[in-house]
Amino acid sequence: MSRVVFKRDADGGAHDFEYVSVDFVIPEHVGDPTKDLYETEGPMDDDKIYACHLPSFWPVYANVIMRRIRDARLWDSDYMAYSDYPHVFTQAWKDHRQALRDVPQNNPNPTMNEQGELINVNWPEQPEWPANTSAM
Repeated sequence: MSRVVFKRDADGGAHDFEYVSVDFVIPEHVGDPTKDLYETEGPMDDDKIYACHLPSFWPVYANVIMRRIRDARLWDSDYMAYSDYPHVFTQAWKDHRQALRDVPQNNPNPTMNEQGELINVNWPEQPEWPANTSAM
């Protein structure tokens, strides 16, 4: 079985996984190396990597994922607000985009399930197309 060393960030997230030889010695550096580098045995797969994260990491990660999904949904609807897009930007789209901006405040406790999927988040409904716009 191969050895793997990794680091943990302040939130308990594991990162910088690296396979090392059996006789690998943790190098001396500033700080306590036993706190900066952690060991596990490979081979690494998703379940093994997930197990290296501390429980304190998952709420932080859920917030990051929630914001990334929210940002993607905002980016996907940006064209609706372009002044040269051939329609009038309706109140329904303005409300929808504002509701997307408010998702983090309205969902203070997002979580991840055992499959690594975001749960506990209420997403606003997108206005129907094409009835949600009017001609210029």
